Amino acid sequence: MIAAKHACMIALLLSLFLLAACGSESATPAAAQVDAPPTTAPAAALPDDPKAAILQALRSQLTAGPYRTTTVITGEDFEQSGTAEIAPPDRMRLTMDMGGMQMEMIYIGDQVWSKQGDGAWEVAERMGAPGAALLDEAMIADTERTITEAALIGPEVLNGVNTLLYTFTTDLTRSEIMPMPSVQQTRLWVDAATGLIVRQEMEDATADMPTTTVQTVEYDPSITIEAPVN
Repeated sequence: MIAAKHACMIALLLSLFLLAACGSESATPAAAQVDAPPTTAPAAALPDDPKAAILQALRSQLTAGPYRTTTVITGEDFEQSGTAEIAPPDRMRLTMDMGGMQMEMIYIGDQVWSKQGDGAWEVAERMGAPGAALLDEAMIADTERTITEAALIGPEVLNGVNTLLYTFTTDLTRSEIMPMPSVQQTRLWVDAATGLIVRQEMEDATADMPTTTVQTVEYDPSITIEAPVN
């Protein structure tokens, strides 16, 4: 079984958000899935203040979706990758490759299932994401405490999409939800038309194992997430 600490770190990064609460609680009945709102509607104008614009882009994720994130995490002598499909407010499916070990997890409300490789699905303890609240206002408020040196670099065309590129520092020693001795340098691309995050790159040279994380986001209304059947 993968250590909870490692699963927490990977799920945290795969699920896009800069901060998420890790924990373990008893499973409760799954919440009903709601129809996803359209993801192509024009966004409200992003604020001129870079930090406020970043927080608004994060807040947009509360109702955006469904969407898919593809994440690659590299260090000095390792590479880990994975895909997360997310249907706000409370459904997520993770597929992870942790050094050749395959793992999948499905979150629906507070209920979690996991499997390794070709094994059977099993009900699991909640690891790596808060289940019923993948992102909420409390986490955005905590992110606001940790962000410093936010700056708008300017417009940039990314894979044919007009985006705005922001940079900022995240100091997790300031976090009240998940404090840790980690300072990350982040580049964040936001779709200029929708205000939604489409890519982020994070460098963390302060952790015990310095890492580089590259993540892309694809908004796909065809994504559905249901309980697994063996």
